[in-house]
Amino acid sequence: MLNPESTSPTLTARGYKWFFRTTPHDEMFAKQHVDFVNWLNKKYGNQIKRIAIIHEDTEWGTATARAWQKYFTEAGYQIVKVVSYHAATITSMDSEIDTLKAANPDLVLVASYVQDAILFVQTAKQRDFNPKAILAQDAGFINPSYVKQVGKDGFYIFSREVFNWDLGQKIPKLKEVNDRYKAKYGVDLNGNSARDYTGAWVLYYALEEAGKKASPANLEEFRKAIRDALASLNIPGDKLIMPWKGVKFDSSGQNTLGQGIVVQMMEDGKYHTVFPEEFATAEPVFPMPKWSERG
Repeated sequence: MLNPESTSPTLTARGYKWFFRTTPHDEMFAKQHVDFVNWLNKKYGNQIKRIAIIHEDTEWGTATARAWQKYFTEAGYQIVKVVSYHAATITSMDSEIDTLKAANPDLVLVASYVQDAILFVQTAKQRDFNPKAILAQDAGFINPSYVKQVGKDGFYIFSREVFNWDLGQKIPKLKEVNDRYKAKYGVDLNGNSARDYTGAWVLYYALEEAGKKASPANLEEFRKAIRDALASLNIPGDKLIMPWKGVKFDSSGQNTLGQGIVVQMMEDGKYHTVFPEEFATAEPVFPMPKWSERG
């Protein structure tokens, strides 16, 4: 089984020998968040030291929060507050935002789905909560309905992404594939369809390699040859449409060369890639303007 888009870290932590995943998982994204914040500090003079976390309390949000606590603490940052909530029933975030505001963080890390992401932004504005930066773990913050609902209040918020519309400026192969995709289906590639496309091509490469070692006529041998081919693949990043360093699986079946990107919503209402630098199409706005300073 080749999984192109599921991000739960546990999927490649069970010792499966026939399971492979091309996309990075949530712990890998959390590590990359540390890299991004380190980069911001180097670029803008060590303004981020105190970090707060707010997350919904399902397996995804809880695991993300644990990973953030682990990796940011190891990197020397101070976790000043962790707040959880139940996304399915929450109707007000007044107390959660007030708790975060009292902790006075430089950066807030957020793991939310769509409606709670909208509520978070609206309440942060109402309660005049002004951290220097907000960094979300994808999910609700990149959903089109969130973008439409929050409008300009979502400006300057960072989010982890797996894919973004502007990457065609940095990945020539992507523009070619996206043009063909849009001509056929009428829409642009997104994070899921681009990862699915990549997963299909990785499997194609494995089939080509397997065919050199075994005949499809011998099903059992060919199955093993496919598995062995996947385990030994090493595809460079310039062969892909994703912003990855390549595809190379470790002993657990996880691609170790995948990575996310960090995007920021600018004043044109679109997310622009700001990190890693080799894929950036815009300079980040940091610190984010206070609510009272916005037009």
